[in-house]
Amino acid sequence: MIRGIEQDTDSIKIVAVNSQGYFGGDINRHLSSHRDKPDVFICTEHKQRDLGAISDSLRGYSLAGGYPASTGQRGSAVFVKHGVAHRPRPDLDCFSREGSFEASNVEIYNPRGRNVVVTGVYRSPNSRVTDYNRSLDKVSNYMKKEQDTAVHVFAGDFNIDLTSRRSTDSVLKGNNLRSHIRSATHDGGRCLDNFITPADSGCTGRRLTSTFSDHRPIQLQVPKQNRSRQRQSSSTKNKYY
Repeated sequence: MIRGIEQDTDSIKIVAVNSQGYFGGDINRHLSSHRDKPDVFICTEHKQRDLGAISDSLRGYSLAGGYPASTGQRGSAVFVKHGVAHRPRPDLDCFSREGSFEASNVEIYNPRGRNVVVTGVYRSPNSRVTDYNRSLDKVSNYMKKEQDTAVHVFAGDFNIDLTSRRSTDSVLKGNNLRSHIRSATHDGGRCLDNFITPADSGCTGRRLTSTFSDHRPIQLQVPKQNRSRQRQSSSTKNKYY
């Protein structure tokens, strides 16, 4: 079921940040500083065992999907701005792996084109990159069934520098995916936070200058005029709405 009323802008704006467990003032001030607040806000490494503890932490947003931090570390959460039509995607939760691919999944309704499926991901730096790559490959193959009706966005802290990790880059290219952030997002000088989308999605990404932790926030804009090359059938549209 789609919740909310779709708002009329030219793109769907997504912001992601590793909060290092911090919520409240700085994040709310950052969101309030945007003339056009992001439609989706992704928080990784929230460190909350109980997602209810953060469900009302961001003014003007609702918690739409989350992966709890069962050990008091890690975790991911996706918040959606009030008034943005969306639905959870629990069918994608099966691809999550504790410590490796901690994912939260939400679908944003887009009447002008394909919907946008957002997967907020946190990967622990202590996990095996090969496990992460395997999960990324599996969920990417699964989403290919929906490529004519949805644009899939992976977002978050991968703890992998996608500008230099060849094994992960091979998975991306094999699934016709690309990353969007090329500059350092961490105080240590590496590009650990990123957006991954289909190579032909027309999305644009950039790093923001705000500071919440030792990670910089990142932003992606997904154009709403994103029709696939094949027209959607009326039966596909009616399946969801």
